Amino acid sequence: MAGQPDDNTIAQGLFFIVGTGRSGTTLLQAMLSSHPRIVIPEETHFFSKFDPQGRFDDPLRADQVEGYVRLCVSVPHLLESGISEAMLRERLVRGPNDARALFLWVMRTLTGEAGVGKRLGEKTPIHERHVERIRALFPGAKFLHIYRDPRDTVASLKRMPWAAGQSARRISRRCAQTYETMTRWRGTLGDAAVCEVRYESLVEDTEGVLRGVCAFLGEPFDAAMLEFHSRGDTGYQQREEAWKGGTRRPIDGSSIGRWKKDLSERDVAAVERAVGKGRLIAMGYEPSGVRDRLVWRIGDAVRDQIAKIRRRGAGDGAAGAGGA
Repeated sequence: MAGQPDDNTIAQGLFFIVGTGRSGTTLLQAMLSSHPRIVIPEETHFFSKFDPQGRFDDPLRADQVEGYVRLCVSVPHLLESGISEAMLRERLVRGPNDARALFLWVMRTLTGEAGVGKRLGEKTPIHERHVERIRALFPGAKFLHIYRDPRDTVASLKRMPWAAGQSARRISRRCAQTYETMTRWRGTLGDAAVCEVRYESLVEDTEGVLRGVCAFLGEPFDAAMLEFHSRGDTGYQQREEAWKGGTRRPIDGSSIGRWKKDLSERDVAAVERAVGKGRLIAMGYEPSGVRDRLVWRIGDAVRDQIAKIRRRGAGDGAAGAGGA
């Protein structure tokens, strides 16, 4: 594309928004995408779905190209984003076909003219599982980890289609893994590479938090981010409107603390058990005071085990609580 910076220039500014599903990743994406110097396309799922490593060689060998194409068209993300099988084949003929180059091609293709000369960011919540891989390919990559009261996160996830039927225990254990993973990476990479963003603080002090995020990214604050709800490009698929459409409205705090009416005491206990009260307090949230019960622990574990057996029997490869 004419005027498009080379791969190295784009790579130097890359940052990734990660977290659990329903923790505010889309809201943060919407705000930063409204910055005149930043473009963040819809979720690529590249490192969880399309990274050649682990299934093929990196770079792809010529005899692996057909298998890689089949992999890419077997899940909807790239096709739904407008990257057709024909486009992918054409790109693979041109090369180079290493993961780094392919990811940057996906990013350039999704951002199009809007991304020319801009800082590119990526938002796929589940990419927190792939920080090591991302840093191996992009040593200067930065990560914005946004988190929310785990009880609100679980209450919201339980309503999502990709988590339908999952127990609070299972969902909250996945959330706890995310918190542990990103805490570990912050300790390893340092504050220059990992920035923690608390959802409630973003809602209650939007400008203050965004100024901190911009300082972390090395970008000037721009008030256009406060008008994120008026943006032209939604940054998500139309089918996701039901659960991401709230970012098209001005910010409010109505979702904060909804767990108090949406979760049962048993579910609250399951979340606090999985996350741990020490971590809950460290994240800035007060324990509920709900007394956990042994019968709940046993019942939740048995119920999840039965569900796991049924999924295996049905050949269900459903995704975990990270969501779409």
